[in-house]
Amino acid sequence: MVNPGSAVNLVVSTGPGQVSVPNVVGQTQAAATTAITNAGLVVGTVTMAASNTVPAGNVISESPVASTMVNPGSAVNLQVSTGSSATGPWLTGSGGAIFYTGGSVGIGTTNPNPAYPLHIVKNGTTGPVIGLQNTSGGSGNSAIEFSNANSSWYDFGTDGAGNGTHELIIYDSLNARVPLRIAGNGDVQLQPTLGGKVGIGTTAPLAPLHVRTGANENLVVEDMTWLYGSLIPGATGINVFNDANNAYAPFVMTAKQFVFTGGNVGIGQPNPVHELQVNGTIGAKQVIVSSTGADYVFQPGYELKPLAEVGEYIAQHQHLPDIPSAREMKDEGVDLGALQTKLLAKIEELTLHQIELEKANRTLQQQVLELRAKVDGTVPRPGDGK
Repeated sequence: MVNPGSAVNLVVSTGPGQVSVPNVVGQTQAAATTAITNAGLVVGTVTMAASNTVPAGNVISESPVASTMVNPGSAVNLQVSTGSSATGPWLTGSGGAIFYTGGSVGIGTTNPNPAYPLHIVKNGTTGPVIGLQNTSGGSGNSAIEFSNANSSWYDFGTDGAGNGTHELIIYDSLNARVPLRIAGNGDVQLQPTLGGKVGIGTTAPLAPLHVRTGANENLVVEDMTWLYGSLIPGATGINVFNDANNAYAPFVMTAKQFVFTGGNVGIGQPNPVHELQVNGTIGAKQVIVSSTGADYVFQPGYELKPLAEVGEYIAQHQHLPDIPSAREMKDEGVDLGALQTKLLAKIEELTLHQIELEKANRTLQQQVLELRAKVDGTVPRPGDGK
């Protein structure tokens, strides 16, 4: 009960909440019916139509279209495929597409390999087997596209530069980059800086260029018109040959530092047995050889051989004590550091002998002066015996 003239508030319905029409195109009629019913809608009129692209029993189209907002209980009309209306293996689809459903297609052969959906054979003449041409102008591309179920693809074809020249490229669509480019002037551009590596003889390259060879194989850099001679059996090397001069050419490597972590280096020596072995002459402004020196000769207690004993050794062996013979040097080579130390020791021994001889000479001079004084009756002056 309210007083006369009191206000009465009203709540007016806007109707039921709307729902979205599900996308059932391409589904079987049964699956489409279930999806529509689960959305709170009903299947309306179902019409049948032929289709060259949609399998029989699947939905071609729906009305209203998917994602349309409608009231609950509304009807969704379906058009369901009855299959292709064409006869034979050749079918047509939308946009002028043509389909072949009869097996492999043979071009140039009446017996195409069943493993090839398209088998092309060219007999009798040289030249391309497949021709691709883009007539849109200098900037047009002609390519073969390789794709998979994830829609990532590679293009292999030409890249129009817009100036009448073309390049052969492989294009990576997934990363939008060109890992391989062959320019019109013949330059080959590999781009390992994009993250990839080039492997020759290996499926797991560890560097931008990784070359792995087997036994008796070589990495050869040379003029292609000249056949080089054999290298060391079992070795892997780089052969640099100048065809114009019919001779091996200089090979220059420029770097801040070269480090050899194992093995021996031979120059003119096929099988080096030392870390560095040179069969020839070495020219240098300065050679530094580590040595212990020979100061031990001047230490107290060093046994200095008498010259008479040294003379006997030389007469018997024809070389100095502690010094290799000429035959040993020829057959075994010379350790420069060790030989330098031994030669320095001999110089120091000669110095000691010279000092002793000088002392003996002074003594003799003094004795001569004293004898002369006795004979002449004179007194030797200080310093005369020095």
